[in-house]
Amino acid sequence: DANRRAAALEASASTLADDARSWTDFCKACLHPRSSGILPGLWSGVDAFAGFGEGVDLYRSDERREEARDAVRYWAEECDALRGFQVFAEDLGGFGGVASAVTEEIRDEYGSVPTVLFSLRPPPPASDSSGPSAGTYRTRLGFLNDAMASAVLAPNCDAYVPVACPDASRVRNAGLRGYDGDGRYASSALKAAAIDTATLTWRARDDGRGGWCVGGTGMREVAAHLSARTGEPFAAMTATTPCEPVDVSSADDPRERRDASSGDSNGRGHSLLATRVRGAFDEATRSEDARRARAVLSRQVYYTPGCDDEDGLEPLAEVYSARGWRVRMRRDDASSAGDTTTAGDTTSAATPTQTRDALDAALAREARRAPRLRFASAAPLPLPLPFPRVFRRDRAQNPRECGAMTRLIATRSYGKVLTEMNARWRRAVRGGAGKATAASWGYGGADVDDIGESLASAAGSLLDGSDAGDDFEFDDADDE
Repeated sequence: DANRRAAALEASASTLADDARSWTDFCKACLHPRSSGILPGLWSGVDAFAGFGEGVDLYRSDERREEARDAVRYWAEECDALRGFQVFAEDLGGFGGVASAVTEEIRDEYGSVPTVLFSLRPPPPASDSSGPSAGTYRTRLGFLNDAMASAVLAPNCDAYVPVACPDASRVRNAGLRGYDGDGRYASSALKAAAIDTATLTWRARDDGRGGWCVGGTGMREVAAHLSARTGEPFAAMTATTPCEPVDVSSADDPRERRDASSGDSNGRGHSLLATRVRGAFDEATRSEDARRARAVLSRQVYYTPGCDDEDGLEPLAEVYSARGWRVRMRRDDASSAGDTTTAGDTTSAATPTQTRDALDAALAREARRAPRLRFASAAPLPLPLPFPRVFRRDRAQNPRECGAMTRLIATRSYGKVLTEMNARWRRAVRGGAGKATAASWGYGGADVDDIGESLASAAGSLLDGSDAGDDFEFDDADDE
């Protein structure tokens, strides 16, 4: 029966959770023959193709670059309206060099089309037992890869967003109590859920009526918004999964307005005692409303390395994407259709307008303000098997969908990340081993200096945050 088939499917998926090491282990989609490519060459060993420059060197020839152009051109010509390139790359290695060559060709041939790249970072490796020399080599290689990805690959993109495995304890505190953070399957699913929500703003069709979504913005507009003050593509990402039910503002409820305006129709005031009692209740209500509004933003998990301190983020521009939120229903509406949460609250699906209003109420109480785009969709986040078990480890029923929210941020904190990255790069290439590695990739003395200068320039733009001039508009974007 259906229950037995569902149990068998989940048992099969749980095997992937334990054994998967790469995306091909759990990718069950039937790919088009033109969707995959074969890299010419032979690599062997643990550290095979582990250097960014190996991928760059592989695509130096005109023949290899023509192959990259043909692969992109085939799919671009299939599009009725090419709105942008959405790229995913595990770029701290040889495939980062491949991505830099491909995105450079995209930039040359489709310069007017935006490119947004999500840099996927794998979970940190287990403790290295191969000896201190191997550990030193991998550390040095990591410094070189990180710097070259930011100095060579990122400038080819309109937006460049590193996405690493978030801190497991923060994920559990945010509501995913069964998340352990060690397995690639669960961490990949978590990153995929965040990216799927972040990109929904340019993938959804906004019909202007607000029934499906509100605030939809194209890829070009999102990238331009994030880089408007700095001219740099670097952005950080946070995500909230799942989102707790929210309260509809009483100001939007006509019954509340009627109750507030009721009283003496002749305009006579209430007694002093009644006024003070009502004022105390109103203050308590306002405090509770403020607490619940702030709770919307209090469960964010940070995905970008070095940008994980909310007090130090100093946002320059933000793009919020919220989906599948639910609202708590009034007690006198409890008998109507709705779902009951584990806390006993009766909830119903929020409209896109209600979702954005709840988000705006929370943002209005933020201490720091930045230009913002806000997108809201009624579509919840579907949860892949066996990902639902990160909610609960027991055999109780787990959700198959939930609400989610992401935030893309242009932040001064990223300038500090690039400054530290530049220092590590210069330290790595100062030694003979690092200099030899860079030279083997085709980067000599002048090229090494150029990478350092590129990182320093980008860091300065982000830390200053003022390239766009003093007349930049700081009000929230009006997407009505």
